[in-house]
Amino acid sequence: MRSEELKARGMLVGRLAAASALAATLLILSSCSTPTAIVGVSVSPLTPYVNEIVLLEGAISGDVDTDDILEWEWSFGDGHTARGRQTWHQYRFHHEDDEGNVVPWTATLTATDSSGRRYIGTKSIFMQDKDLICLSGYYTRSATTGCADEATNRPEPAGAELAYKLDDVIVGWWDATGIGSFYLLAKLFYLSDTDEASCTWQIYSHGESRGNLPELVSTLPEDTRSVKQNASYFYGVGFPLRVEPATMLPGPGWYQFIATIISADNQYTDVIDFVVHVGG
Repeated sequence: MRSEELKARGMLVGRLAAASALAATLLILSSCSTPTAIVGVSVSPLTPYVNEIVLLEGAISGDVDTDDILEWEWSFGDGHTARGRQTWHQYRFHHEDDEGNVVPWTATLTATDSSGRRYIGTKSIFMQDKDLICLSGYYTRSATTGCADEATNRPEPAGAELAYKLDDVIVGWWDATGIGSFYLLAKLFYLSDTDEASCTWQIYSHGESRGNLPELVSTLPEDTRSVKQNASYFYGVGFPLRVEPATMLPGPGWYQFIATIISADNQYTDVIDFVVHVGG
């Protein structure tokens, strides 16, 4: 009986050792498994207009903490990229598929942790499709109300025209260093002679670098004007903004002036932006 008892005890010890080894193996495998995480992307506004500033922010949830992420890399789908958990972007035109249909843009965020693991999240951005008017803009040193209403003002100095026209965009900026005051002029053409339109200006500061996140400085009161006929028999309307850096801006740096223009019947909405650098 004793030999059988010893044999049973030996088998029990062997099973316990095997179970312990299996548990240790599972523990090692568990510690080596890849953590799961979900990358979220928030967008504001949710449905922007072309040229409107879009603020984007990334977040991560699951087995990975935000503090573990070393890199946040953005791809906006239009050839532009950015870095940082928070960023901003402007879509300069609509996204079309191979058949010419307007489709949403896809913003992709890749988060990389301290171990080099990458987690990817995406967000579809639907653009509002109301930018159907002919729009142009100028940086000018002077503008009269009459010229602005008749949309006949010409850029001064030379080369100050933004040349925005539908989706044909030329992006530039103007150095206003040493200029006491200046005008920004957003103009619409080819409207009906019975139309009215309104414009709201917003001023954003980027601080010392044009790539910094924009901070809203002020929103100016809405300006409503009637469409008039210019010398070329085009019906249009212009909205001048007189800028006095000493009183309107908090200090030297990069600024964006955003003009949102809406026709009286709400059929047309368009956004145009002016980038200005103000020196010390």
